[in-house]
Amino acid sequence: MDPGITDLTASVMAIITSYASIGAKEMIKSAGKDIYEKAKSLYAVLKKRLAGDEAAEHALAGFEKDPELFKSPLEEILKKKLNQDIDLFNELSEFINVMGPILNVVQTIEKADGVVGVETEEINRGKLSVNQKAAEAKNMVGVTVKRIG
Repeated sequence: MDPGITDLTASVMAIITSYASIGAKEMIKSAGKDIYEKAKSLYAVLKKRLAGDEAAEHALAGFEKDPELFKSPLEEILKKKLNQDIDLFNELSEFINVMGPILNVVQTIEKADGVVGVETEEINRGKLSVNQKAAEAKNMVGVTVKRIG
C-alpha cells in the first residue's frame, strides 16, 4: 500500500473518529469550534463521496453508532477507495492540509511527578491542546515550546 494513502487514511480516521466519538460539545471544548466545523465538513464529504457503495454506506452507518467497532472496516474501505480514486485522494488531502496538524493530549494521573504534556522545539501551525488532571502533582508542565510560528 502506498505510504501516502496509509498516512492520509490515518489522518482522516483520527479526525472523524474524534468527531464521531466525543460529540460536538466535547470536541469544541478540546479542539475548538473551527476544528469541529472542519471535521464535520470532512465527514460530510467522505459520506457523500462514498454514497452508492453498499459496503461503505454500511460501514459509515455503523461507524456513526459505534465508531470503535466500525473503525477498522471503514478504514480498509477508505484505503481501497483512495487507491482507486485520485480525486478523492486530492480532496481529502486538501482538507487535512487546511486543518493543519492537531495534537490533543489528555493526561489523567493519580500521582504525578515530572510529567510533561508536550515538549517541543517548534510549532509552526495547527492546533495544540493539553488537558491534565492529577489528584496529587509535583513538577507538572502542560506545554513547553521554544518557538511558535
